[in-house]
Amino acid sequence: MEDRNISELRCGEQLAFLRREKQVTQEQLAQAVGVTNQAVSKWESGQSYPDITLLPRLAEYFQVTVDELLGVAGSQEMRNLYLGVKDLFRETAKEECFSLAFKLATLLHEGAVSGGYKGYLPWDEKTQYGLDKEPYK
Repeated sequence: MEDRNISELRCGEQLAFLRREKQVTQEQLAQAVGVTNQAVSKWESGQSYPDITLLPRLAEYFQVTVDELLGVAGSQEMRNLYLGVKDLFRETAKEECFSLAFKLATLLHEGAVSGGYKGYLPWDEKTQYGLDKEPYK
């Protein structure tokens, strides 16, 4: 693993994402790993981190690796893609965020209706549909 500052760990965001993805409450997660609801809340808000001895149990609960749990894994699975999109918006100037969101929404829609880009698009794929022009408002 490359050198990382503890503040760069994405554990809180990742835990919140994984918990929502699994559709469990903070209370259910707390009960599953033997901590209080307040502890889970503090982890997710970045006020504290889980004890290192809980990491394997949390990773097993969510069926991810400890690296994925901490948000430092490099794979492009959905949860890491989510964090990448968050970073993209965090790093994008405020006035450019709407354009970026519009472009991403268009690409996501296109991917969904094409069955994951499996050769079917319900429109002319050469047309830009306004993606090449500003503003997208």
